[in-house]
Amino acid sequence: MIFICIFIVSFFSKINDNIDEGTALFIPMNGVLVEQAQEVSSFESFFGGSRRNEIELRNITNVIKAASNDKKINTIVISLSNFLGGYPADIFYLSEALNNFKKVDGNKIIAIADQYSQASYIIASFADQIILHPSGGVMLTGWSSKRVFVKDFLDKLDVKVLQFSKGEYKSATEIFTRSSMSNESKESNSKLLKVIWEFTSRSIEKNRNLENGFIENYIQNALVQNYNDTSMAKLALNKGLVDNLMTRVQVEKYLADQFPDQRFVPVFWMATEDHDFEEINYFNFKGKKVTWDRPNGGAVGRFSLEGLQEVHAHFSKQLGDTKNAIFLSQLFEKAYVSHNNLADATRYIANELFKSYGLVILDADDQRLKNIFTPVMKDELLNQTSKKAVSKTILNLEKDYKIQVNPRDINLFYLLENSRERIIESKGLFKIHNTDIVFSKADILEELDNHSDRFSPNVLMRPLYQEVILPNLCYIGGGGELAYWMQLKGYFETVKIPFPSLLLRNSVQIVSHKQVKQLQNLDVSFEEMFLRQHLLIAKKIKEKSDIQFNFEDATELLTQQFLALRRVANETDSSFIGAVDAQQRKQLKGLNNLEKRLLRAEKRKHFLLTNRIKSLQDQLLPNRTLEERHRNFSDYYLIYGQELIISLKESLKPLQQAFTILEL
Repeated sequence: MIFICIFIVSFFSKINDNIDEGTALFIPMNGVLVEQAQEVSSFESFFGGSRRNEIELRNITNVIKAASNDKKINTIVISLSNFLGGYPADIFYLSEALNNFKKVDGNKIIAIADQYSQASYIIASFADQIILHPSGGVMLTGWSSKRVFVKDFLDKLDVKVLQFSKGEYKSATEIFTRSSMSNESKESNSKLLKVIWEFTSRSIEKNRNLENGFIENYIQNALVQNYNDTSMAKLALNKGLVDNLMTRVQVEKYLADQFPDQRFVPVFWMATEDHDFEEINYFNFKGKKVTWDRPNGGAVGRFSLEGLQEVHAHFSKQLGDTKNAIFLSQLFEKAYVSHNNLADATRYIANELFKSYGLVILDADDQRLKNIFTPVMKDELLNQTSKKAVSKTILNLEKDYKIQVNPRDINLFYLLENSRERIIESKGLFKIHNTDIVFSKADILEELDNHSDRFSPNVLMRPLYQEVILPNLCYIGGGGELAYWMQLKGYFETVKIPFPSLLLRNSVQIVSHKQVKQLQNLDVSFEEMFLRQHLLIAKKIKEKSDIQFNFEDATELLTQQFLALRRVANETDSSFIGAVDAQQRKQLKGLNNLEKRLLRAEKRKHFLLTNRIKSLQDQLLPNRTLEERHRNFSDYYLIYGQELIISLKESLKPLQQAFTILEL
């Protein structure tokens, strides 16, 4: 539900007429504030993508102006956690629009963020209430400017710049004629930035009822004050820069209390019709594979739970007897031993873990939901619409895109008690693959009307099923899921179902405090941790080696020398070029072999370092892959208990599109 609110703001400058009195407008500032969004290629545009997250000033101010004129809207909640800044003039123009909204009788603004940058805090200062995460802070630094000087680069290219200027403060061409800023340019920039900063600080002080000079003093003494107060968030609260410190869970509760008529609930869609049992018949725990051995066949959600008693007995022995271990054992037993099928067991687990968050669970294999989808399935049987539409999209994409799934003539399955088989149309008859069942056109339409639960969309139609039942303005999924969603836009348009924006879900790497310390001791950054192991070890050994020989420089020098030889050969006798190239390959290969030998020698010398790096990376990335692809939830819950779920909920930012390192 909350995502609908978010994306309405993003796409529309007119407020929906069908809203209730006292509605709050939620504005997520996710990206960079710009006057004009950059253009994108036709390929990117086809998928609704852009090179970066951009917020067009005109669009966002139009939304705020529309809200100002709408008596049904009396509150704006502006989220600034993912705001990436913008030019000062644009920021203040937006802030003025917010200020005009606030001037309307009874209107108020609430700003929320995990932390406030200078740019986001300028906007937040216009709010009636500013909420900050307890682990965040308010970062005020003053304004600065940067220029890229290209003189040295042009000199290497032997490019001469002709400059025509008159006066001491003509600095426009300095980037071409100097390697750094002139004193005159520094002076003029400083004066300009000083004026902008004085306006900025006075504006914040006025909005927050702070005395003149407060902001300057805060910046000068923040580090000392932070040392004494131990928390940047508490410092901001104590100094009056923010009004409340709240976690994300607390913010959600606060907003729910503020707007009791609006409900924000998480929804879990269970794809119980899936038939890929091989994907779910095992899990890894403490480095060992635990397997559920039973015959495959049919929709997995309908599977009986026979054989899971033995799995539970084996699993419980491995858990131990801690508080978290006992909880996991009982959770497994109550779910997989006490229920009749896999769908019910999964529903129980999801509810037990997330019931405090008001989780709503939908089972895709529910006849009431399939009845809603029946018109689409009927169209698929009669007209084979999905194949026609997706095939057309594939023709447009296949030159630039690896096709993920090819459509069948009919992209529906027929479900029996222990099977899930394709429906094949031939000469007006509908045959169920691998069975003796055959329907006429009239019979299969009657079967669909009376028993819609026996029909199941395949991987190509499942996204459409989801969107018919739960219309989304944004679909958040994994990389593999989004890969085949991209083939479906034409199909959605054909059947007149809105195609949502696609957003890659979060990925998380959980790192213990001990592992963080080990990384620091090894001088390995989080980014370096994801390098291929041999590249990581080679990099660290080179950094620690007493022998500092730059093979990259040597390779470059050798390449340049052979370029000169090639020019000579070309001017003398072009037939020599082949001999020069052969000699170059030989010399480069020899240099590469020398580097490998030296690295092997250094590895032996730094044996302990090598083993420590290997061991730590293997812990963090089992089988050299992301831990989400290998480890089971139980590995983490055994250690962290309910803190794991709380930390994940508070730390994950679905719209930020970032890989999260979570230290626990």
